[in-house]
Amino acid sequence: MKTLSSIIFVSCFAFHLNADPLTNGQTVAWSAGVRGGIPFYPQAVSVADYGADNTGASDSYGAFTNAIANCTNGGAVYVPPGTYRIDSIINPAVTKKIVLRGQSPTNTVLEMRTTSSSLHGAITFGGDTSRNSPMVTNGYTAGSSNLVVTSTSGISVGHLALLRQSNDAAYVFGTLSDANNLWQGQMARVHAVSGNTVTLDRPLYFSYGPTSIMDFRCYSKSAEYCGLENLTIKGGVSNTTPQNLVAFFIAQNCWITNCNVTNSHFSNVEMNQSYAIEVRASRLENHQAYDSNTRYGAQMDYWSTDCLIEDNIVNGHNLSIVCQQGACGNVISANFALYGFGNGYPTDAGAKGWITMHGDNANFNLVEHNVAPAGGADCFWGSNRKNTFHRNHFMRWGYVSPPPTNTVMQLGMYAISLEATNYHHNFVGNIWGTPRDTGDANSSHYALNIGYDSRQGNEYPAAPKDTNSLYTATFIGNYDFQTNGTHWPNGVVALESSYHRASKPSWFGSLAWPPIGPDVNTNNTITNSAVIPAQARFLGQDYTIIFVTNSARSTRLRGWRGL
Repeated sequence: MKTLSSIIFVSCFAFHLNADPLTNGQTVAWSAGVRGGIPFYPQAVSVADYGADNTGASDSYGAFTNAIANCTNGGAVYVPPGTYRIDSIINPAVTKKIVLRGQSPTNTVLEMRTTSSSLHGAITFGGDTSRNSPMVTNGYTAGSSNLVVTSTSGISVGHLALLRQSNDAAYVFGTLSDANNLWQGQMARVHAVSGNTVTLDRPLYFSYGPTSIMDFRCYSKSAEYCGLENLTIKGGVSNTTPQNLVAFFIAQNCWITNCNVTNSHFSNVEMNQSYAIEVRASRLENHQAYDSNTRYGAQMDYWSTDCLIEDNIVNGHNLSIVCQQGACGNVISANFALYGFGNGYPTDAGAKGWITMHGDNANFNLVEHNVAPAGGADCFWGSNRKNTFHRNHFMRWGYVSPPPTNTVMQLGMYAISLEATNYHHNFVGNIWGTPRDTGDANSSHYALNIGYDSRQGNEYPAAPKDTNSLYTATFIGNYDFQTNGTHWPNGVVALESSYHRASKPSWFGSLAWPPIGPDVNTNNTITNSAVIPAQARFLGQDYTIIFVTNSARSTRLRGWRGL
């Protein structure tokens, strides 16, 4: 019988190379983000032409809605420099493709002051629930893109499709009273309709039925090819209701680029029943209050699929980026998170800011090339399956306050937390900790936390609750500073540069590609070459802040908890 240490910690230096270490059926061919890339729309109208007040003194909701109504399909609504107060929810028309575009996030600010308690956004790109829901009779196995249904009446190319299944214990576990949370599903776009066959533009990531109740929906009115560009979207200081700032609800192929989204009272950005949404090159930061742990930078939920969160600065959250409630096939790539706040900040700051599968039922999501305090999958709301963490640097700490007052570092307990009921996860080519963790002999701090149950009231009891979280996981080529080594279960293998991109993207510039991993970091240490673009923007090319040693916070990690 193999011991846990022989499974994970034994290093083997017999050099043999495989093309891809992940041949375990726990991945998909990820293809996330706006199909065909984010388009450019020429300016069609300006909110100034409709009387918008750029001083912020009066409500400009009417001017914005009139400009949107008069914008041509495939056009941009320009928002000149200034601060615009908006007192009601903006929902751009779903019947046309438009973008709201400012001059820059610095110069164009939308102050959202709606007091609605809706969990959708102060700006919502939303369709409606009008749909056709035939029964699926065949084609519902993994890899299929052709669904045979009882009727294709009312279903057309371009419709947003959802296939989900009820609570089959082989697939789904959840704790929420809302029955929707016990459904596992996937969204796609209808590519073709022929006879009684609906062809999707993406294959199914897992098999459905036949013993489960399947629910197939084709939404006839979704928001599509709409976006936000070059803006700051800021929550109003008087708003204390739980609300997101920007939401995509029954939407597809929409985007946020070069925006600052800040000061929400729930999530800065939400994707709900949406497909191929892209959030990139933006800042998602801070909240109006930290009176709850539900303070997120970006969340993908309710079966949102193939969304791309890439190249963003995501700071000041309890959880930086969250997948939950059936989110699947999404890619979280090259984001930078440094500080995070917990419930009760500032008296109980905690070191949060995790990138996590928050449950329930997040499946086949890819977390790659990120720098953040921590990552993993929790079980607070339910189980998660087959998510991949590839070439991330999880530092195990963050700051308790934003720059420039971030003079004290707050240690996080773990770099990775893989809690109970989270099975078949992949951890490949990651870096855990920082150079200050080398040689730690403190038994109270660990690189990994595995098998514990946050639903028990005590998140970290004396013994793991679920050793299957460990036994079903795959660990390949991860480096941790506590042992000062890279650990291979079956000998050294060649690590993929990326599971999302075929080659280095142009926006990486002169920075190293791949940016993170034991095979690219000199002498198994984190160097200035291991920097992602969002990190470089945040730090102004000064990378030394990451490696500051604070004598008051000199406690270091030891080992992997749960082993």
